[in-house]
Amino acid sequence: MRQRGRWLGKAMTGRVGKAAAGALARGRETVASRAPLQQTRPLDIDARAILESISDGFFALDHDARLVYVNQAAASMVMRPVHQLLGCKLFEELPALIGSEFERAYQRVAAGGGAESIAAPYAGSGRWYEVRFYPAAYGISAYFSNIDARRRAQSEHDRVEAEHDRQRLIYETALSNTADFNYLFDLEGCFTYVNEPLLAAWQKRMEDVLGKTFLDLGYPPLLAQRLQQQIRQVIETARPVRDEMPYISPFGTRAYEHILVPVLDANGAVVAVSGSTRDMTERHQAEQALRDSDRRKDEFLAVLAHELRNPLAPLRSGLEVLRLARGDSELALDAQRMMERQLAQLVRLVDDLVDASSISRGKVVLQRKPIELAEVLRQAVEVIQPLVDQWSQRLTLELPEEIVLLDADAARLMQAFTNLLNNAVKFSPSGGRIALTAALEDGGVVVRVADNGIGIPPDMQPRVFDLFVQIDTSLDRPRGGLGIGLALARSLIELHGGTIAVRSEGLDRGSEFTVRLPVFSVSPVAAPDAPDAALQGASRRVLVVDDNKDAVHGMASLLQIIGHETRIAHDGLEAVAQAATFRPDVVIMDVGMPRLNGYEAARRIRQQTWGQDMTLVALTGWGTVQDRRRSREAGFDHHLVKPSDLQDIQRILASPMRPAVR
Repeated sequence: MRQRGRWLGKAMTGRVGKAAAGALARGRETVASRAPLQQTRPLDIDARAILESISDGFFALDHDARLVYVNQAAASMVMRPVHQLLGCKLFEELPALIGSEFERAYQRVAAGGGAESIAAPYAGSGRWYEVRFYPAAYGISAYFSNIDARRRAQSEHDRVEAEHDRQRLIYETALSNTADFNYLFDLEGCFTYVNEPLLAAWQKRMEDVLGKTFLDLGYPPLLAQRLQQQIRQVIETARPVRDEMPYISPFGTRAYEHILVPVLDANGAVVAVSGSTRDMTERHQAEQALRDSDRRKDEFLAVLAHELRNPLAPLRSGLEVLRLARGDSELALDAQRMMERQLAQLVRLVDDLVDASSISRGKVVLQRKPIELAEVLRQAVEVIQPLVDQWSQRLTLELPEEIVLLDADAARLMQAFTNLLNNAVKFSPSGGRIALTAALEDGGVVVRVADNGIGIPPDMQPRVFDLFVQIDTSLDRPRGGLGIGLALARSLIELHGGTIAVRSEGLDRGSEFTVRLPVFSVSPVAAPDAPDAALQGASRRVLVVDDNKDAVHGMASLLQIIGHETRIAHDGLEAVAQAATFRPDVVIMDVGMPRLNGYEAARRIRQQTWGQDMTLVALTGWGTVQDRRRSREAGFDHHLVKPSDLQDIQRILASPMRPAVR
C-alpha cells in the first residue's frame, strides 16, 4: 500500500505500464516548470489522463496555496465538485487543516524545504490520510490517499503477528518446561525445532541441530535409519507412529517411548512432523518393582501358610496324645513339652508379623536408656543357643575389653541381633561355625555376625533386607521362615541410629553382616537391676475375664494350680458384678468382649471405692503403642499381649498390689 503513494513516476509503473509512467513524468515536468496552470488551460493529455486515472488525490497549489488543479479522486475525497475548488485557497476551503500536521508539513516545503510525506488523521473525520508534498516551479504538488483500509490491514496484521508470537511463546514455554523431549521435522526429515530438555540432554544449542537429521547428530546408524524411516512413514501415510526402544549412552541404558504425528494444513496435506519422546526407564522399573512385590507377596502368603501349619500340625497331634494317653504321665509330659516348643514357634511367627507391621507404619517407639552392649549380645546368644545346639553348630562370642554403653532399647536391640544369629543358624549346615564379634572402631562400635553357610548370590545382596525376600525358596529347604527377620533387624538398627550391611563371596561361601552403632559414652555404667521378686509370692484373689470359655477356664486353672483363688466372668458387665462381690486383688481381663468391653469395665471398676486398690491387667491380642495407651487411660495397671507367658503373670501377682505404673 505504501508504494502506491510514492512519486508516480516510480510507484505507478506497475499499474499503468512504462508508457503511462513516461507520460506522467512528462506531465509532471510540465506542471513543475510552467507558470501555475488553470483548469481551463490544456495539460499534457497523457499527464492529465494518468492523474485522473489514479486513486490518489492530487492538488496543484500555487505559491499562495491556491488550488490550480484538482483531480477527480481529490474532489471525491473532500466531497466538493472540482469547479468549486479551483481558484480557492486550500486552507480556507478546508479549515480543518489549519494547525494540523498537514499544514506544518506544507509550510516547511513552501519555505524551501525538500519533499515531505506525512500520515495523520484528518480532523473531524476520523479518517487517516497519507500526504506527500513536492516543491514545484508553480508552487507545490500534493498527493494524498485515504489509508484507513491500509491501517486496518496493518493493525490486523500486527495483531495476528502478536498473537502468533504469544502463542509461540506459550507453546515453547510449555514444551520446554516438561520432562518430555519435543521436536519438529520438515518434509526432508530435518529438525526445525527442539525443546530445551532435549537440547540439554544432547548438550547442544538450537543452531547446532536445526536442519540436521538424527544421523547428522551422531545417533548410531541403525537407530538413526529406523527413526528416519518412521518420519518418512508419517509423511507418506499421514498417520501417527508410536515406538519404544532402548538408547545406550555414557549414562547407561534408558528406555524411551516416542510418538510421531503428522502436522496437516487446511487441505489435509502433511506439512511437518511433530514428535514427542518420554523416558520410560523409571516407569518400567516401578512396574517391575510392583511385579516383584506382588510375586513376593504371593510367595510370602504361601510360606506363611506353610509356616503356620508346621507348628499347628504337632499341636493337634499333641492334643490327641493328651486325650488318648489315659494315665501315661511320661507320654503326656513329652506331648506337653512338644506342644510348648511348637507354641513358642507359633508365637514367634505372630510376633514377627506384628513387629513388621508396626515398623512399616512407624508405630515402634524405643524405650531408650543406657545399656551395656555385652549384656545385649549375651542375651541374644542365650536365646539362640538351643537352636545352635540342635544343629550341632559352634557359636563363638568375642567382646571388647572396654565396657561399651549404648543409648538403646535393650529388648529391641537384642531382637535385632537375635534375628541376625537366627539367620546365620538357619543358613549354616549342621556342624557349621558362627562368629559374633564386637569391637570399637572409628568412634562407634561394630558388631559382626559371620557364618560359613550357603552364602548370598551377588544379585540378591541388595535386596536381602527387603521385607518377605527369601534367598532359598525351594520346597526342600531345611529350615523355614517368613523373610521378615533381616528386614526387622535393619529397621530396628536404623531406629537406633545405626547401619547394617552384608558381604558374601557368593553361594556356599558364607556371609557376614556388619552392624555399626553409635556409642553412648557420657553416662556412667548403670548399676545392675535388682533381682526380680520371687515368682512364688502370697496367694492372690484373681478374677479372670474373657468371652473365650476355653481361655478363661484355662487361665483360671493355671492360677489355681500355683496357689491362687480365682473367679471367672465372660463379659464386661459380669466382670463388674463379680468384682463388686468377690473383691479380687487382681483382675485379668480381655478388652474385646460382648455387652461391655474391657476398657469400659475397667473404668466402671475404678469409679467404685472398692475398685481403687485392685490391680487391673489387660490381657489382649492388641499390642500396639496406641493399644497400650488406651489401656492406661481406661485404668489398667498392666498390658499383656496374648498368648502371655505365665512368668509375666506370676511377676505381677508376686509384686505389691497397685504398683505406681498407672
